[in-house]
Amino acid sequence: MKSIYIFLALFLLAQIVYSQEHIEEIRVKGLIKNEFLGKDAPKILCSKFFNGKIDIKKNLKIIYFMPNPFIEKIYKKKDNNDIKGANKYMNSLYEKIGNDVQIIGIADPDDDVTADVNKFKTYLKKRNIKFLVGIDKTNKKGNLLTFGAYKRGIVPYIFLVNKKNKIVWEGIPQKISKKIIKEKIKD
Repeated sequence: MKSIYIFLALFLLAQIVYSQEHIEEIRVKGLIKNEFLGKDAPKILCSKFFNGKIDIKKNLKIIYFMPNPFIEKIYKKKDNNDIKGANKYMNSLYEKIGNDVQIIGIADPDDDVTADVNKFKTYLKKRNIKFLVGIDKTNKKGNLLTFGAYKRGIVPYIFLVNKKNKIVWEGIPQKISKKIIKEKIKD
């Protein structure tokens, strides 16, 4: 019975985790709509934050739906640098722009590492993740609140939110650049 649950979990996870090429292909075909652009960013609802707290004084925020340890394990042996490299890319971006922009990673708690605070702290430290990370809250039915509010089950994925709490850019992490961020700070 346990193996059936594991199979179902892996099957469902495989349905929501795509490589970045597939995400871009889906966007081009119009299946992922930038429906949030120009609209208010939904509230971030996390049960626990690591590496700080949300800073309302920052001009821009990057809401980063990050791959959790379970997803990383699945893709560890596969040739998918998009999944494996997303956290590393966001770390390097944080080092370059951390004074101007707050990066807020949102992790899915449906993972044995993410569900345990001490294990998750170790995971963040091991990967040298220095930006703010929150573990998404779930409701009584087990639905993820922040992932649900942003209507995203695809990871990694980011939203750029301006000082007025409007979403000004969305896409995959490796597609955002310092240039885009500097342009959006002016908005």
